[in-house]
Amino acid sequence: MMKIALASLLGAEHLSVHRKNVFNELEPYGLLCIGGTAQSLGYDVKIFHPYQNANSTEEQMVRNIIDYQPDILGISSMTNTFNRSVKLAEQVKSNYPYTKVIFGGDHIGTNASDVLNHPVIDVGVYGEGEETFKELLLHYDSGQKNLENVFGIAFSKGDEIVITPPRPRLKDRTNLPLPLRDKEIIQASRIGPLMYPSYSDQTGVVTTMLQFGCPLGCTYCSATTLYGKSLTRTSPERVVSELRNLKETFGVNTAFFTDLTFNLNHKLSENLCSALEKENLGMGWTAMVRPTSPLNQPMLRESTLEAMVAGGCTKIAFGIESLEESAMQDYHRPTSLGEDEKTLRTIDRLGALSKVFLIVGHPNETVAYYDKVIQALKLLKPDEVRISYLTPFPGTELWKSLGDQREELLLTKTYNDYTTFKQVMKMRHVVPEVLEMQRRRILIEYYNSDEYLRHLKYKVKANPRFEKSFSEFHHLLRERRVI
Repeated sequence: MMKIALASLLGAEHLSVHRKNVFNELEPYGLLCIGGTAQSLGYDVKIFHPYQNANSTEEQMVRNIIDYQPDILGISSMTNTFNRSVKLAEQVKSNYPYTKVIFGGDHIGTNASDVLNHPVIDVGVYGEGEETFKELLLHYDSGQKNLENVFGIAFSKGDEIVITPPRPRLKDRTNLPLPLRDKEIIQASRIGPLMYPSYSDQTGVVTTMLQFGCPLGCTYCSATTLYGKSLTRTSPERVVSELRNLKETFGVNTAFFTDLTFNLNHKLSENLCSALEKENLGMGWTAMVRPTSPLNQPMLRESTLEAMVAGGCTKIAFGIESLEESAMQDYHRPTSLGEDEKTLRTIDRLGALSKVFLIVGHPNETVAYYDKVIQALKLLKPDEVRISYLTPFPGTELWKSLGDQREELLLTKTYNDYTTFKQVMKMRHVVPEVLEMQRRRILIEYYNSDEYLRHLKYKVKANPRFEKSFSEFHHLLRERRVI
């Protein structure tokens, strides 16, 4: 029986001065789905992750994988973990050379050429991985040599790279094997800094999904490149059943939906929320929505927000991204402050927490633009703000749009810097030191504004259960000298 090791490393932001910016500590959900697939075939499968005590350092993880002597080493990697993941694979293979190394995750999925650049990688998987990984396991187990008949992979053949045709998307994930969960990883996972249950009251976080993919085509996002415009869905009954089982098995009280846009199919989402309301699991959960379409038309129904909160959702997040006209065009992501404000007031009325995402660092931004952002936040009054740096991840539409100018437009080509916590693109009017200062200024001026403080007073008075959540959140803001 083949032995399958599945590994994932923490993002570079966890290991640097940017660690203080990390808000969520979550399961490696995609890797766990692959683990469930391999286990369902009868293979010996073991997960290796830094949230496990035995693998808390990368050196320990390498030793433990070598001791396990896997026939297959599957690694899920983001761009900023890619180089470290390659190093891990090289260390394992130098000690156990018969191991086949299979890379998956966003980076290889959108940038398959790196398979050719790193000989330690036997196969790169792009797109949905469960069926592809299953086929690869059966391929290696039977001793077959020809990989060209396996859809959705990339591999080296001499000095050339072979990329096989994409695997057709599944329409329904309901009958796929359940993810292979790990107690230590679940108990170490957290959603923060603002969440209900509060960060300190969370007994662990489980990750789940209703809809996989997103057809809306934001250029900075890898989803369209990886999965095209189709969606894979899971039945509400399976999601509820799995959450019930996870609560009973691991005692968790918090869940995270990885859906990029929870309201893409409002009927499906509302059916799930109705089922969760009926089940009454006593779990707080969070999900991301989208107020407007790529044509800037309303697409989020009030009935969906009502169903979400009735079904136990305690925090709703969405992207504003940018108010700069050329950025909205480049991102294929228009913003309507009117719809955003309407959404936030509905979230307030329903008694849930809110979070908005912003992106700074578009080449055309000016210092004056950040004043506009601050005024918009004072109007919108979200409970929490997350500001990312514009990051053209390799292989995305944004990356491709840079074309021949890519070398001169990027500040760094080092994958470790692609965290969204660090500027990687040059700007015409703002130097990096000033952008970092302006990003901080936005947060300071918003969280100390009369508008936010009045909103905070109202929110806690209307929802006393959030008092501890806000108290812990503001303690963190004080530690960071934001308030």
